[in-house]
Amino acid sequence: MFGYMKFKVLRTSLIVFLLLFSNVFALNAFALSDSGKLKELSFESFSQKAPEIRFKDNSGKEFRLSSYKDNHFVLLHLWSTWCSPCQEEIPSLINFVKKWNESRVVLLSISVDKEAQRNDVQKFLKEHHIDEKAFIIEEDDDSKKYYAWGIPMTYLIDPNGEIFARGLGMRHWDQISKEKFSHFLTEYLSKTKK
Repeated sequence: MFGYMKFKVLRTSLIVFLLLFSNVFALNAFALSDSGKLKELSFESFSQKAPEIRFKDNSGKEFRLSSYKDNHFVLLHLWSTWCSPCQEEIPSLINFVKKWNESRVVLLSISVDKEAQRNDVQKFLKEHHIDEKAFIIEEDDDSKKYYAWGIPMTYLIDPNGEIFARGLGMRHWDQISKEKFSHFLTEYLSKTKK
């Protein structure tokens, strides 16, 4: 019995290790040439087709990630009300996006709180004077892939549905240059269309 449990723990550890590191080496050519720019924006290069996820708004209406990708970059941000760094980051992220006014980018700020904690999400947004629509993730195997590394987690997804950058942890959005971010997206598009 003990041997079987030890085997299960080792097997699970191996699976987690493979999941975490399998995508580290899958860098696209753009990411390799522009890794300095990504680091300057507090992101790391990453290359993977974005798994489909579902999420609900305040009223319970369901949405899908794929419905936001057409002709837009998606800035996918995962957070939770119980996460202190998330609580600190969310107001600056919302402010960054509002002031940035970049029409090519859609912000999807999605809470990983449970459906039963919908009121906590609403309360948090109200306390911080955030009038953005609140989304709560529908938990399934694909959605868990997005925050397996932890939260807050931010992904940059291109209009073709490819994740090309990710950033784990809190970033100070008020210190990120909107001009550099826009220029980075323009360069990315020009290099990927060739």
